[in-house]
Amino acid sequence: MSAFVNTAPRTWRRGLRCGRQLGLLMARVGGLWFLPIVVVVFFALGIIQAGVGGFEDGSWRSVWEDSLQPMRYFPLAMSVIVGAGLMPNYVSLGLTRREFSVGAALMVFASSVGFAVAGTLGHQIERAVFGWFDEVPTLNAPHLFSDSGDVLAVFGEYSILTGVHMAAGLLIGATYYRFGGLIGTALLPFTVAPILAVELLLSASYFGNVAIDGFGWERQPLPLVIPACLGIIAVTLWGHYLFIRRQAIKP
Repeated sequence: MSAFVNTAPRTWRRGLRCGRQLGLLMARVGGLWFLPIVVVVFFALGIIQAGVGGFEDGSWRSVWEDSLQPMRYFPLAMSVIVGAGLMPNYVSLGLTRREFSVGAALMVFASSVGFAVAGTLGHQIERAVFGWFDEVPTLNAPHLFSDSGDVLAVFGEYSILTGVHMAAGLLIGATYYRFGGLIGTALLPFTVAPILAVELLLSASYFGNVAIDGFGWERQPLPLVIPACLGIIAVTLWGHYLFIRRQAIKP
C-alpha cells in the first residue's frame, strides 16, 4: 500500500508532464498548420457562397458544417502516430507505460476541447457573416443542434467526436506497433469499433444521415447518449493502457 501511495503522485506528475508535451505537439501541428488551412478553405467557400447569393436552389447552406470531417480525421491520424511512434520513444527514455497512458489521455482531453472551441467559433463567425446578408446557415445533416447558434450543443458534438477519434487512434497505433501492418489492419474492425459506436449513438453528420435515413435509426434521448459516449471514450483510453502495459519496446 505504501508503495502505491508513494508512486501514485509520481505517476500523475510525470503523466501530466507527458500530456503537456503531447498537447503542445498537437497545438503546434494542429493550431499552427492544420486549423489555419481549414479556416482559409472553408471561409473562402463561405465568402464565395455569400458573393453569389447562395446555392443554385437559393439555399444558404452552412459551409462550416463540413469542417467536422477534417476536425476528427486529422486528430485521428495524429493519435495513430502518437500511439505507434511516440510511445516507444517515451518508454525508452524512462517513462512508464502507465505514465504515457495518462499523458496520452490528457492530450485527448485537451485537444478535444481545443478543436471543439475552434469548431464552435467557426459556426458563430459563419452565422455573423451570413447575417450581413440577412440569411441564416441551414444544416444539411443531423446534429445535436438544430441551430448552429446553440453553442453548448455545437461544442459538445465537436468535442465528443474528436475525443473518440483520438482515443481510438491511440489504440489503432498501438496495435500496428505491436502486431505490424498485416494484423494491425485486420484488427481495424475492432479498434475502430468505439468510433462506430459513438457515431451511431450521436447520429450526427453524414453518419447520422446513413443511420437515420438508411436504416431508420432513432437517436435516444441526449441525457442517455452523452454519458454513454463519454463512457465509451473513457473505456477506450483504459483499454489502450491495458493493451500497452506489457508491450515490449522493439529495437
